[in-house]
Amino acid sequence: LKALVSRKWLVRSSARSVLEKILPDWPQSQEAKKMISYFVKALAIGTAEEVLNQINPEWRCTPEAKQALPDIMKTLIDAEFWDIRLEAAIALGKFGPGASKAIIPLMSALNDHNQEVCEAAGKALQKIDPDWRRKVQ
Repeated sequence: LKALVSRKWLVRSSARSVLEKILPDWPQSQEAKKMISYFVKALAIGTAEEVLNQINPEWRCTPEAKQALPDIMKTLIDAEFWDIRLEAAIALGKFGPGASKAIIPLMSALNDHNQEVCEAAGKALQKIDPDWRRKVQ
């Protein structure tokens, strides 16, 4: 299951093919449901959101997803490497309005020394709350 969100396309593709052959209804399996928090933490990888939607279209509301939010916010603030902060900002944006607690850390990320992190934070803020500027003034 972890291979479904590998950074390597071939690994993701192969994992999906194998899973669909040996366990066609893998998204409904208990194993898949137990992996929700893992997939949430991997949200910056494009396929993680697709996998989460297959397991549970309401994944944003699950306790596992809500429990992962503080870890993702901490990563956004504390990660040493810009690409890790970038992934955290992207992941928070994929939560949409359910990540309203992330507005303050994302606002801080607007001042990140890496432009890509700043842009991702701005996009995430828009996805979480298009009126975020007005509410924090």
